[in-house]
Parts: sequence; C-alpha cells; structure tokens
Amino acid sequence: MRAKQHDGGQRAENVVISKSMEDLVRRLRALPRPEGCFHVLVTRDGNPYTDSGFNSTWQRALVQALADKVIPRRLTFHDLRAYYTIQHKSQYGSLPELHADAKTTAKVYDRSRVSVRQGLK
Repeated sequence: MRAKQHDGGQRAENVVISKSMEDLVRRLRALPRPEGCFHVLVTRDGNPYTDSGFNSTWQRALVQALADKVIPRRLTFHDLRAYYTIQHKSQYGSLPELHADAKTTAKVYDRSRVSVRQGLK
C-alpha cells in the first residue's frame, strides 16, 4: 500500500518481479535473520543496518569495487536509484512513479536527458 504520493489516500500496487529478482528474493529469505524481519540488507546477525553501519559497509564495498575495476568511479547509493529509474524508462517508455509529481521524478532521477544546444555563429 502506498499513501505518500496520493494525498493521504491509499493505493494498492501489484509489483510483478522477474525470474532473476524471484531468485534473489529466495536467496535472501534463506539467509539467517530474526523472525518477521523484512529488511533486505541486514548484518551478519540478521539485524537491520544502522545508518552508520550501512555507510561504512557501502564505503568498504566501493573501495573494493574500485580496486577490482568493477566500477570506473565512485558512486553513491542514490546513484543506483537513478540508474534503475533510467533502466525502467528505457524498458517501459516512461519513468516509474517515485514522487507525487512526475516532474519531480524527472528532475531528480532522469539522467538520460540530452540537451540540444546551438553552436556559435
């Protein structure tokens, strides 16, 4: 149920997942975690990360990915949201509904826009 983007009214959404995502969910559910824990990213103990714990783990992963040349430059966790927003746009032809106003989603996450500028005369 989503309420934030619909002026306080609730809206049910049915999200269809791919086979790859289904496999990921199955593997995540098999990990040890406390009963009823719905967090995707959890510590080795199965507890949700604190903000500082997540940031520390994220930074270590970035340093390792850069050293292994998995990624060409540093990125933020927020960059991933923008990346997958653009993937959604290329696959479905429109941006996903992330904000009450589609213009906000476009302004914040749509990094695929191309600016056409006139050359000097």
